[in-house]
Amino acid sequence: MKQKKILFLNNTLSLGGAERVLVDVLSLLDYERFSADLFVLSGQGELKSDLDSRVHILNSELKDYSCLTAEGFILFKKELMSRMLKKGVFIRDIPYVLSTGISAIKNKNFDMGKLSRRFLSDAAEVPGELTRTEYDMAVAFVEGGAPHYMKTRVRAKKTCAFIHVDYGKAGYDRNYDGGVYDDTDRIFCVSEEVKSSFIAIYPEYEKKTFVFENIIDAERVKRKAEGADAGVFNGEKRVKLLTVARLYPQKALSFSVNAAALLKQRGIDFIWCFLGDGIEMDFLKAQVKELGIEDNVRFMGLVSDPYGYLREADIYVHATAFEGKSIAVREAQILEKPMVLSRVSGNIDQGRDHETALFCELDEKDIADKTEELIRDKEMACDLGKAAGCIDQGKGNLRTLYELAET
Repeated sequence: MKQKKILFLNNTLSLGGAERVLVDVLSLLDYERFSADLFVLSGQGELKSDLDSRVHILNSELKDYSCLTAEGFILFKKELMSRMLKKGVFIRDIPYVLSTGISAIKNKNFDMGKLSRRFLSDAAEVPGELTRTEYDMAVAFVEGGAPHYMKTRVRAKKTCAFIHVDYGKAGYDRNYDGGVYDDTDRIFCVSEEVKSSFIAIYPEYEKKTFVFENIIDAERVKRKAEGADAGVFNGEKRVKLLTVARLYPQKALSFSVNAAALLKQRGIDFIWCFLGDGIEMDFLKAQVKELGIEDNVRFMGLVSDPYGYLREADIYVHATAFEGKSIAVREAQILEKPMVLSRVSGNIDQGRDHETALFCELDEKDIADKTEELIRDKEMACDLGKAAGCIDQGKGNLRTLYELAET
């Protein structure tokens, strides 16, 4: 039987949730029926080493440094600017920048990061192998640059795009998109909430928009957790709290830092580690210092292998402003961790209050109250963790991709 050819497109291969899911999708793909080509628009990302050996990388060079660290982001911006100058992107995209930028300013949602996604697509390499190939299916696995690249550079019999975020709250809209989804055969949203947000902006796409839950290789998570380094959690006798998240405004981590101060005031002996990097690192460190909780709260930066921390954590806390569907939460569930989740978009469909997690308001006191409740009631914490470990991780959804590729 001749293999169907699938092209996967992603903006980066850095340590983000969507990127981890893509790596798992590529490892679980049926390679007897399909072949997989991968093109990464940025040409960088440390998850390169985790890719299945059967994946054919189209990039002439795929660097293994991150876009998420401060240093990696500077390198990314320098390389993007260099490509844009070489390809004349500044001049070519003037009409898009003017029309979109003016409209965004009028709508009070101007975001240079959203504009740069178009630049990422237009400045990206165009591999000769890609231009010579008509794929059975192309997959834009993340928002922004990838669907634009698929629309303008790729020939495919079928196309699909994935939406991983609350589209409205993340600041996307029709102006930034520029019609990239008009010809897409299927649009897959990672949750019902994400779908509702997307359809609110694009009601005409409702019939071709479906829920496709994140696919996570649970055995890989468990295997990695067994031998991973637990960092500062190694030998720690205090209650161990953990949060894995980018240090960006949408994560609203200042509420959790304030909650940590409340826990300390209540006499609880704990250490709370935050794994991740981002633009709020200095702000959050200053907040910790001002509150006098440096011994209790640690910002570990970007940790390439967080599974040792997840294994040793007593409680996982994910109190964010909004989500698509958090991969860190799903991985904590696989490892049977009791958790506190904020009752916000993207989190509320990842568990059931007092059955698989405790839900809190995005409020420092409620975060502290729910966390303390789990610390005090070890039996409840154990029960919640075991129940979380039984949540279906959605592996069967690959059938949806297979069916689209084969029609």
